Amino acid sequence: LEEMLAKVEKTWEEQELIINPYKDNKDVFIVGSVEDITVNLEDSLVTISTIAGSRFVGPIRDEVEKWQKDLMLFQETLDEWLNVQRNWMYLESIFGAGDIKKQLPTESAKFMEIDGTWRGIMRETQSYPVAKVACTKPGRLEIFKSANETL
Repeated sequence: LEEMLAKVEKTWEEQELIINPYKDNKDVFIVGSVEDITVNLEDSLVTISTIAGSRFVGPIRDEVEKWQKDLMLFQETLDEWLNVQRNWMYLESIFGAGDIKKQLPTESAKFMEIDGTWRGIMRETQSYPVAKVACTKPGRLEIFKSANETL
């Protein structure tokens, strides 16, 4: 069981999010393909569930439960993150036009607030793209949920 847990830990030590520049802008980034991360996340969740279900888990139960909690948070955060990205990319092209800002000032202000937060998170992630760290950072899930509600 400890070997199985060590394998999960090793998987996430260096697994990085793929971060790409957005359009031709060198200072704005988006998450690239998450296929490998999704596969590894599903595999890790199955492995952790298997370990947690074993009658021999006792000595490492706390560590296993922490991993289970972290991986579930990781999965939920990644889902919200990709939703924010999809909505942001769609709305960024709309609110980038000056005439829309004048026609919809309230909506434009809300978008600009989220836009600033989005760009900051993406710059931070681009400079340190370790997936588990980025997706389990305290408060990040709540930021993305709030952004999705507003968008």
